[in-house]
Amino acid sequence: SCVATLPSERFLAVAVLVIGLATHILGSEPQLSLPGTLRLRGVRLDRAETMSAKSEKMNQLLFKSLSTEVSLQDLPVTGALPKWLKGTLVRNGPALFEIGEETFSHWFDGQAMLHSFAFDGLGKVSYENKLLDTANLRAHRAAGKIAVNEFVSGPKKNIFQRIMGVFQDEPPYENANVNVAKAGGKFVAMTEVPGWIEFEVPSMRTKGKIAFDDALEKGQMCSAHPLSTPEGDLISMVTCFGKDHHYLLFRIKPDASPEASPGK
Repeated sequence: SCVATLPSERFLAVAVLVIGLATHILGSEPQLSLPGTLRLRGVRLDRAETMSAKSEKMNQLLFKSLSTEVSLQDLPVTGALPKWLKGTLVRNGPALFEIGEETFSHWFDGQAMLHSFAFDGLGKVSYENKLLDTANLRAHRAAGKIAVNEFVSGPKKNIFQRIMGVFQDEPPYENANVNVAKAGGKFVAMTEVPGWIEFEVPSMRTKGKIAFDDALEKGQMCSAHPLSTPEGDLISMVTCFGKDHHYLLFRIKPDASPEASPGK
């Protein structure tokens, strides 16, 4: 339900446009010396390296695909887990960065994967991961190439196709690779656009897109980091662009029951 509407700052859009144009025109990254040495998962970053070199090494890690789905029981544990630790920790993030011979160009474009760590309360932990079964992933795999627009990457088009694309509706965006939450008693994966994807715990099976029946569906951007109240309410925000830009704040009660639409 909508609880408030706030006017957007129009100068923000202008600032983003100016920064984008400046970056495009300059076409280079600022060369910054690192103040020391950093180790990141075995990658050594020395003082003399520039920011570009640092970014290249980090990209090798960030854009490494994980396509294998596994279910592992009784993982080796270094040290000891508290006996009282019982439950399931679920996270998500980008995992698949190649479709056929094509590669996504932005980290947010990686296809979403769910990761589950189950603690049995006896000091043992198991792990399971599954790619989120979304319309985006199905379209890419069916075409054997990048078939729909992601956060940055998109299908290769000639100038005529790009012009015509302005007048065509985009298919629903479902690559929810940013965050997970519990909304109205349902587990959902989220990204920065409206459209949450419901999944099951502990099976990690994707159930489908949550369908909202109000103005939330009309927004173009949505926070993937909702706030939770002590009462169990979930509060978030949708940004709506148009003649009159505005933010739309909404609240989901813990007893609400948004329904998933499998395959949509």
